[in-house]
Amino acid sequence: MPEIVERITRIGNTAVHLAQEENRRKGIPNVYCINGKIVWQMPDGTISLQEPLEGITPDPKAAQLLRIWYNVSSFFFVAFAVNHH
Repeated sequence: MPEIVERITRIGNTAVHLAQEENRRKGIPNVYCINGKIVWQMPDGTISLQEPLEGITPDPKAAQLLRIWYNVSSFFFVAFAVNHH
């Protein structure tokens, strides 16, 4: 794997872990996709298949940052795959 991809992956992983920990401190569930199903990890560590924050609007800035991270990480994944295929 190219060094730049490894660096970006490490930065992204660190950011995700920090965000997950901040969510736990603030009492906000973390959301995951496991085997194609959306699940929520509650701050106490329990897993739920029910949407715990239904009706709550997400912070637009956080949603925008998530979209940017997704686009950047997708770009580097595709660039790596094309260069190593």
